[in-house]
Amino acid sequence: MRILRLLLLTGALGASAALAQMTADQKAADFTSLSQFYVRHYTPANWKIEQFGFDLANIGPWLTRVRATRNDLEYYDLVIEYLASLKDGHIRYTLPSNFQAYLRFDLDIYDGKTLIEFISPAFARNRFPIEIGDEVVSVDGVTSEEWIRRLSKYGEGANDSATRRRAADFITFRPQSAIPWAANIGETASVVVRKPSGAEATYDIPWAKFATPIVNLPPVSGPRLSAAAKPTLIRDRSARYEDIARNWGLWTGPRPTPEEPLTPSEKLIAETQIAEAHPADVALIGLGQPTPLYNPPPGFRLRLGARSTDQFVSGTFPVDGQTIGWIRIFTFSPSNSALALSQFRQEITELQQSTSALVIDVMHNPGGSACYALELLRFLVPQPFWGVGYWIKPTQTWKTYFEARALNAAGPNVAQWEREVLQQYYNVVSAAYEKGEETGVFPICSSSLTAFPQDVVYTKPVILLTNEFSVSAGDIFPALFQDANRGKIAGIRTGGLGGNVNDYFHTGVIEANLRITRSLFVRERAYASPTGPTSLIENAGVQPDVPLSIMTRENLVTGGQPFVNAMIDEVRRILPARP
Repeated sequence: MRILRLLLLTGALGASAALAQMTADQKAADFTSLSQFYVRHYTPANWKIEQFGFDLANIGPWLTRVRATRNDLEYYDLVIEYLASLKDGHIRYTLPSNFQAYLRFDLDIYDGKTLIEFISPAFARNRFPIEIGDEVVSVDGVTSEEWIRRLSKYGEGANDSATRRRAADFITFRPQSAIPWAANIGETASVVVRKPSGAEATYDIPWAKFATPIVNLPPVSGPRLSAAAKPTLIRDRSARYEDIARNWGLWTGPRPTPEEPLTPSEKLIAETQIAEAHPADVALIGLGQPTPLYNPPPGFRLRLGARSTDQFVSGTFPVDGQTIGWIRIFTFSPSNSALALSQFRQEITELQQSTSALVIDVMHNPGGSACYALELLRFLVPQPFWGVGYWIKPTQTWKTYFEARALNAAGPNVAQWEREVLQQYYNVVSAAYEKGEETGVFPICSSSLTAFPQDVVYTKPVILLTNEFSVSAGDIFPALFQDANRGKIAGIRTGGLGGNVNDYFHTGVIEANLRITRSLFVRERAYASPTGPTSLIENAGVQPDVPLSIMTRENLVTGGQPFVNAMIDEVRRILPARP
């Protein structure tokens, strides 16, 4: 696959010009343009000032550093540092490069240590006898902890745990789309590995390299390229879960279900409901996998998940003579939402009749449509509850959205009061836009912030499983669940990616793809967070009622057995007494 570079355009500069770097003035102009774009559109800007003391608009010190960068890659790196200062897990500044380097094994943090969690079939294990569960002490003389510190800005999350886990992943996998200097490595890496016994060994492991790295871009104006195509990865994260998928009996092939066609108006409305992780994170971390992070509980019987068209994984298992339902919602961006809602409705109908309690797993869920998440919750909450509300910084795009909602409500099947409410929303947004002010909380999925149950509802006890990669709509779903007092949440604090996002192609001198958070999701009431009580999800996430982590070495080497046992213990605590 060719790298999208200006050098490859027909009629590009000659070789001598192509070797040049951007000028200091061009870099300053590009940085200023990018900063102004975020200042105008980034809704959480004031929140970031309050929480972290970082002001997007204060670019004077940054421009001094921009002008001091010695080459294009240093400039790329500085832009990433600037945006990482927002501590927003939605934001990614990705380069149009397909270059990747991989040591053919993956790392993550278990029990506070950087352990090997996956070894590619292509890895030369006969030459380098490493095993899953071994600790990587250092790479090229730099400790794993120091690598995590250095690499954190390239995978900045909304909470420290998610940031550190992304950074650990980058120790052995270096995509230049995320890390500008990824190609500045040798042919091998000196890796010190510590066995569980404490014995250490050093191996010179070769880097597998893919595609051509970016060195610089021509410092002249010229034709603009479209956004970079989704890159092909040198590794396949789905391989990490192959054994567990077989144990569950899941479909692991392609999913051919086509996407639903949308009218231009429907597409505009759908874009304002997008709350999902960046595609790069989905690919790099393995988010949105149908396969759970653990093996099935004893006696599990699969219902959904064995067919390519199944939009969920579901089934039942016994606990103390009672039948427990289990559903994994692995994405809030289904290939076909109508099919997904139909399948969910059918599952809830049958599980309501045949089970005593229900476990729902949204771990490693990258999000999707906030309103689709709300629709699923309407099958689980038997009383009216707080819906999806956004706090927004009005832009022309938001004006157009609210106008479209008001116009679409003009039909005869819409009540007069609803038309009047939607028109009033448009008037408020328009007035705030003209004054350069922010708005209060607006309902996004309907004309009201109150959501109502479906005609089919699960009314028995429910446990919801989360982790730090339950993000965006994967944050919103647990937040609404908790606001409605629907049941226990067990797991790890969710990622804290609390808003609606959109992607843009940066049209400055540099070629890069941008993502921006355009709203803030507001909860019904304030909850404790690491920075104090707040009703926002951004950076706060959703705190579980029961702490339950799968990130231990014992879980890693046993397919999550301690985690499953702890989950079953929590189920026992919510089961109704038998007559």
